[in-house]
Amino acid sequence: MNTKIAVIGGGSAYMASVFQGIIKASKTFADAEFVLMDIDEEHLQLMYNLGQTMLNIAGCPVRLKMTTDRIQSLDGAEFVLTTFRPGGLEARHLDEVIPPKYGVLGNETIGPGGLFMACRAIPIMLDIARDVEKVAPKAIILNYTNPTNLVTAAITRHTNVRIIGICDQHVGEKYALANLLGINYERLWSNSIGLNHATWITSLRVDGEDVFPKLREFSRDMRGILDDNLRMSLELFNTFNAIPTYYLRYHYFADEMAEAQKKKGKTRAEEIMGELPSIWRSYEDAIKNKLPRPLLQRGGSDHGEFALEVIDALMNNQFKIKNLNLVNQNAIPDFPEESIVEGPAIISKQEIRLISQKPMPTAIAGLLKSISCYEELAIKAAVHGNLGCLLEALIAHPLVRRKQTAKLLMDDMLKSHQSYLPQFFTK
Repeated sequence: MNTKIAVIGGGSAYMASVFQGIIKASKTFADAEFVLMDIDEEHLQLMYNLGQTMLNIAGCPVRLKMTTDRIQSLDGAEFVLTTFRPGGLEARHLDEVIPPKYGVLGNETIGPGGLFMACRAIPIMLDIARDVEKVAPKAIILNYTNPTNLVTAAITRHTNVRIIGICDQHVGEKYALANLLGINYERLWSNSIGLNHATWITSLRVDGEDVFPKLREFSRDMRGILDDNLRMSLELFNTFNAIPTYYLRYHYFADEMAEAQKKKGKTRAEEIMGELPSIWRSYEDAIKNKLPRPLLQRGGSDHGEFALEVIDALMNNQFKIKNLNLVNQNAIPDFPEESIVEGPAIISKQEIRLISQKPMPTAIAGLLKSISCYEELAIKAAVHGNLGCLLEALIAHPLVRRKQTAKLLMDDMLKSHQSYLPQFFTK
């Protein structure tokens, strides 16, 4: 029987990396049908044409379809990949540029902008999940839409749909560590746990050997470390004996990050908006000149391959261990049982479950528990359109905490995002 995989957000520039992943795993998906769905007809058509070009050149037998009808894309699907950005990059720009007006760091997931992104994304994802309940009740959603852990929690608690939160952030960080250690990425094993965009690598091994001692040598003398992200991670490793995800620098180096944002003079959203015209042209050139892949693209191959490897394991009962965002169920004892946490999980056709972990060191767990409390309030605010919960979530946010600042920030963000936040304005 053919497998139908719906991609909600199929007009995304990230789709080029998904096509690469499909081609790489062409044997796995030989009988599969990918249905791209998007509300942006122009970019949907472009990505469909690019996908057809890449698949045809590679001789990949996968069938590709496109539609702007969400129900049509979901009907009978076994897997649903959600990868879209409510409000687009314009909304992301607001998430990044408004908080600094009130002395708060701007970031699309870590900062308070992440709260408003959740408030934009969760209602749409709930609608999608309810459509899945009607026309594809056995489907599994693999969610890339940020903030993925908040979205995953909302769907888990308010629908009967199975959902897995996915994020490939840890893959890129492992590559960086492998390069630093001078080893092949495939030989590196890590145990990364916590919350999405707030994880810590508590163990790192090469061929079974602990490499923390070697990493400690780098952390003592970092004159040759030119990458600021890596430098900050090694500084924190030297303190906590665990390696933080890139995003934790916004908490532990808030002043440095604020200064860096100020010097840059533009938001990350503005940078991406400046890059996208060239990327779209690269896709058009690949189609016109029948290139096997575009010269420029948004995101690396890991973005597409990671999601497809998870689908492969579920389709073909291939036992794999991947870092996923799932219901805790006491796997990480530092968080409530019903929380969505990130950690290594066993994936097969029979089961999807997190691997049990030891309690995290107190110095690390403190901040993460604080983030978890903020996230619980954020989910309630997003689902119910509750202004009281929204204000409480901002006050609880580790990067805000001040009541007056939270109120001013909330009012400004609500006004700026009003068209995308109907739950707060239709009472």
